[in-house]
Amino acid sequence: MALPDLWIHTVPRVYAHDERSLFLLGQGHEMRCSAIKEEWEARGGRAELLFAPPPGTIAEGAVYLVDGLGIPAYDLPRREGIFVAKFDDFGRVTDADLVINYSSHADSPYGLLDCLYRDLDAIRLVGFEYYPLRNDFRGLKPEEGDPEVITLVPGSAPFLSTEFAARLESTLVPRRRIRRLDGLKGDEFARELARASIVLTSASGTALESCHLGKPTVLVQTAINQFYLHMALVSSGAAIPFTLASLARLASDAGEQARLGSRACSLVPPGGRERIVDSVVAALEASSLWEKCFEDERELFRPRSRRGPASRVPPRRSPATPRPSNEEIGRKSRAQPE
Repeated sequence: MALPDLWIHTVPRVYAHDERSLFLLGQGHEMRCSAIKEEWEARGGRAELLFAPPPGTIAEGAVYLVDGLGIPAYDLPRREGIFVAKFDDFGRVTDADLVINYSSHADSPYGLLDCLYRDLDAIRLVGFEYYPLRNDFRGLKPEEGDPEVITLVPGSAPFLSTEFAARLESTLVPRRRIRRLDGLKGDEFARELARASIVLTSASGTALESCHLGKPTVLVQTAINQFYLHMALVSSGAAIPFTLASLARLASDAGEQARLGSRACSLVPPGGRERIVDSVVAALEASSLWEKCFEDERELFRPRSRRGPASRVPPRRSPATPRPSNEEIGRKSRAQPE
């Protein structure tokens, strides 16, 4: 089927800073939405990524993907004639046609979000396998990194500042050099992440990208919406929580690094964005087929004009209209003039 227009509405990026560093907030939302946009366009559809409400009225038949709790449209109910999908990190979506929450895993006691969605009449895509990877990571092969270097991805976390990296480098035993991946975008960031030996990052999309590449990953929860993903990755054995002691043990144990990387790679497979778009397309096809069945049925039972070709199928009788009795049929036939 021809894909309808896709409107993606997410939160705008905001620059924030402390006294020493500059941080970018909202970048993770943009990255996962960009992956869906790339897949939609690869299949011949038209997609628009917006940081404000769509201009005018969304045409009937379109797909509307919303990502970000700060967006007023996030809490709006689904719309008639529009397929509404939502990214969710909390398990708090109350109305949608499809909900995506990759902050979960079947082995994680904290990641089973079915209880939060039990009253939600929607298609639920829950699990690590629904993390949408951008084109930058498609076909990217991990490389063996320098064991003396720990890669720090600060992202939007002031906690992971330049000062933090310097203090960590001076206190960690065994001594390791801390390299911050800051200011890199797109394929450059992906290539540098693929060269890492150990990755220290927030429990965000970058953590899943690191796990997908099979990198030993150490997590810091830096925002409330990272709670479920942090607990799911740790409890499923794909990552470890950050403490100075845990990072030191991992840095000095090559066997544990290999085990952690292998487990992470198996839990975060490629193809997440394809699974998401496949689910949307399947839902749209099922809806259109359902509507076509009713349209064909209405055409089949539509009364024909006496001057047109006669239909052998009688018009459908309304359930409210009782079937005439044999006596009534007899009276009507006798009353007709010969």
